[in-house]
Amino acid sequence: MTVRAQLLVFLAATFGTSLAAGFRDTRDCDQFVQECNAEFLACIGEPACIEAFLCIVGCGEEDVECSYICSMSALSNSEFADLMQCSADTG
Repeated sequence: MTVRAQLLVFLAATFGTSLAAGFRDTRDCDQFVQECNAEFLACIGEPACIEAFLCIVGCGEEDVECSYICSMSALSNSEFADLMQCSADTG
């Protein structure tokens, strides 16, 4: 099973199929999984990080205000900051 498939199985089992489906439709998912795997795994272990991450995933693609509000909830969380930096760096 690929790392991407493992991530999708984990997301579906842990957070529901709608979250995993959102990733399945995203062409950048493979790059995110490859480039940000360590940061994502660290985030999963930190409740404030995963809560903010799930909040952002639930925002519409063009909903900057929603993403901003979600990000502010975890502003001081280093795992979240690392994950967001990696996500921005991978494009």
